[in-house]
Amino acid sequence: MVVDRPIACVRIVAPAVARRGGTAPLTIRVEDDVGTPVPAVVPLRVEVRDSAGREAEWTGWHATRDGELNLMIEIAPNDESGFWEIRARELASNRSAAAWLQVEQEEADDAASAAAPDVPRSTAAP
Repeated sequence: MVVDRPIACVRIVAPAVARRGGTAPLTIRVEDDVGTPVPAVVPLRVEVRDSAGREAEWTGWHATRDGELNLMIEIAPNDESGFWEIRARELASNRSAAAWLQVEQEEADDAASAAAPDVPRSTAAP
């Protein structure tokens, strides 16, 4: 893979909260040193784990298109609630990132959401 600028980081964009029975859009970007998506197909290893640590169905090998991968995570009504972990590692330079998604029960009210602990939603590691 030859690109004009070096890969600097992987960034995961995910919503803070999703409800069981709903969906959560997930974007994984492989960026260069000025924050622009790398204009290439970049292989990725994506891991999605529920709050019990079990791999979810989106775990696997993926690739970006022009530096970006979009996934729609469908949360089943019977999936575990709690904090889900999302990790992505690009395989060209071995850079990685992690994010957390809070999955709430369908009937959860806004007061319960407001009382959730502060957990970082995304990290980008050089």
